[in-house]
Amino acid sequence: MGADHPIEHLRSSLKAAGWEDGVAVTVLSDGDPTLPQLVRNATGADVRHILDWWHLSARIRHVETTFQTLASHTGTESSAEIAALVEILRWRIWHGQTDRARDTHDVLFRFAMRVREHTHGQSNDEARSVASRAMNLRTYLSHNLSAIAKYGRRRQQGKAVSTSRAEGLVN
Repeated sequence: MGADHPIEHLRSSLKAAGWEDGVAVTVLSDGDPTLPQLVRNATGADVRHILDWWHLSARIRHVETTFQTLASHTGTESSAEIAALVEILRWRIWHGQTDRARDTHDVLFRFAMRVREHTHGQSNDEARSVASRAMNLRTYLSHNLSAIAKYGRRRQQGKAVSTSRAEGLVN
């Protein structure tokens, strides 16, 4: 069993943890479709795939950091508004407001592109970095749209939103 027969090993492990045939399974992952598919194959049951908040939050943090740096160096009147939008982006994703989060993201991306068009030197490099990270986040969100949950509600219900504790034990 184990590495030679991963489907059988996973099925056995799920049964040992109390899973019963026909019962749906919720899988948290970093967005790679391999794990949900493996669980689907092992159980033959419905699988709800949820994007792990820890992985999603780390990607949002990259965008937040670069936008904060850009806003602090541009000194434009819209810097405070941009800083607020960056915080709103995280909040909207945490609450599963994906359409509103994408709208916020689009405003932030357009800001970065405007800065990039009208600056040179360090600010232009920072704007390029912001635009790149923003597009990476947009792609990640688009590829995982159906796996974005209402994380705040899940946490209030005592349900898992992240695999960070388990991942912290691996090494």
